[in-house]
Formats: sequence, C-alpha cells, structure tokens
Amino acid sequence: MKIITLALLILGTSFGSIAQEKGEEVQRENKKAQKIAFISTKLELSTAEAEKFWPVYNAQVAEFKLLKKEHKAAMGERKKISEMSDTEVEKLLDTGLEIQYKELEIRKKYLVKFKEVLPIKKVAKLTRIEHEFRKRNAPKKGDKRERPMPPPPGER
Repeated sequence: MKIITLALLILGTSFGSIAQEKGEEVQRENKKAQKIAFISTKLELSTAEAEKFWPVYNAQVAEFKLLKKEHKAAMGERKKISEMSDTEVEKLLDTGLEIQYKELEIRKKYLVKFKEVLPIKKVAKLTRIEHEFRKRNAPKKGDKRERPMPPPPGER
C-alpha cells in the first residue's frame, strides 16, 4: 500500500511540474502575441509591411537570444567582485565590452535590413516602441511582496 501511495505521489508531482511548464510556455506565447500586436499597432504596419518586417524582426530576436546565451556562458559562475582576482575582474570587463560590441554589430546589421522593408520613420520608432513594451510589461517593484490593505474610509 505504501508503494502505491508513493507511486501516486510521484506521479502527481510529475504531472504538476509538467502542467507548470506548460503554463509558463503559454505565458511566453501570450507575451509574444501581445508584443506582436503592440508593435504592429504602434508602428501602424500595413499587411505588406508586416509580411516583410516580421521575418527580419524575428531573425534579430533570435540573434540576440544566441548572444545572451553566449554572454551567460562566458560570464560563468557569478561571484562578488571583491572575491575575484584582478585577472578575473579584467576578463569580466573585457567580456562585457565584447558582448556590447557584438550587440551593436547586430543592431547595425538589422538597421540596414529594417530600412529595406520599412519607411525610415517607422524604423526610427521601433526602438522606442520596444522600450515602451518592456516598460509596460516589466514587473512592478512592489509586486513581489504583499502590501497591507488600506484602512476603510471611516477609520482614516
């Protein structure tokens, strides 16, 4: 009986983690759809522009994802600077600059591509619109902790 209970407990836990992963995947897909809608609306993309723009935009996003993975791998284990040797700190700074340089190269490469598929004014708006989307969807500072409810109007 104990074995059956243990097996059911393990099975239930694994289903819970699978459901949680699917929930996170659904959240990522929803956020991606919101971003597409937000950018399309703010840039006022026509159907023809959207057909040309989104493949280029998605390629840029993919390159930035690869760069982020590279950055994480290059940074290795995170330590406090006070616990690092001078050589490690110098390597960390050099790596950070190299990543920034690669990011700039990606931006320059895709600026040329965006200018081929969109009017220049829409290209200029894109960075601002992306920033606005991130700002609107960033978690608020106080969201992680519970806030007390304000007192009822009669007790103020």
